[in-house]
Amino acid sequence: LSSSAQLSQQQQIQKLNYVYQQIRNNYVDNVDLEPLVDEAIRATLEELDPHSKYLTKEEMEQAKERLNEPNAITETFKDGDVGYIAISRFSKPLAAEFYEAYQSLGSINKLIIDLRNNGGGAITSAIDLTSLFLQKGDVIVSTEGRTTNIVYDAKDDGILCDIPLIVLINENSASASEIFAGAIQDHD
Repeated sequence: LSSSAQLSQQQQIQKLNYVYQQIRNNYVDNVDLEPLVDEAIRATLEELDPHSKYLTKEEMEQAKERLNEPNAITETFKDGDVGYIAISRFSKPLAAEFYEAYQSLGSINKLIIDLRNNGGGAITSAIDLTSLFLQKGDVIVSTEGRTTNIVYDAKDDGILCDIPLIVLINENSASASEIFAGAIQDHD
């Protein structure tokens, strides 16, 4: 950014800070600024895109607890040689839980993974689960930032890389479920 653009950005930040100082120093009542700042952050992120969200400390703790909970597999069944596994979220123990559910299906030749209404979860879980189905070196997802690009790929051949697979998604499949579905689609 040019120095004038940086100055303008700094001025915008200072303007917001000035408003909060005025409220704190001059408003008729004492005001707890924390909820005001939280709401300003939420409103700012909503302007960026539908996926950027701000979580308070309490909300973040709840999200962490939820990501560490097992039982992301909500349904499994077998019809002939076709297995079905529904996943509700991408919690951290997902890959192991998924493989256990897969093994419980017994002998199958095809697999359906249902990610409909799966809002996502931990990116590491998406990478771990996807790795079960890809071959060593296959790119799962890459992130691109202003200064850093990161590529996540399968470190080994996945133990399920040869099974025919159908992935079900809908408009409510997001985040980690999109990463999984996209990587599976990209690698046929």
